[in-house]
Amino acid sequence: MKNAIPVVDCPGSVCIKAVITEPPAKREVCVQGAAIVRDCWSRVVAATGELALDPKPRKDMVKLSEDEKADRVLGIIYTCHGFLCNSSIQLHLVPVIVLTLLNYILHLL
Repeated sequence: MKNAIPVVDCPGSVCIKAVITEPPAKREVCVQGAAIVRDCWSRVVAATGELALDPKPRKDMVKLSEDEKADRVLGIIYTCHGFLCNSSIQLHLVPVIVLTLLNYILHLL
């Protein structure tokens, strides 16, 4: 099935896969199990302006937390290659500030 999904690069951006282990209860689509979001980073946050970010690769993954103290982990964010993260298993760390912004966006849903 993985090979059936076309590989599309994210020009000028970074491909991400966010695995949200505790999605909001009000989202009926996510009642069973984790929610997985795959997209280009520039569409998740912003392509330009003060929210424009270019996460630098550092490690394998980073935890998505509810606050900057990371007391409660809500999921994991991976950076990867190819749209939908389907062209490489190489993973990198995303800075913690990115997680705070994504968490804020998720709470707005």
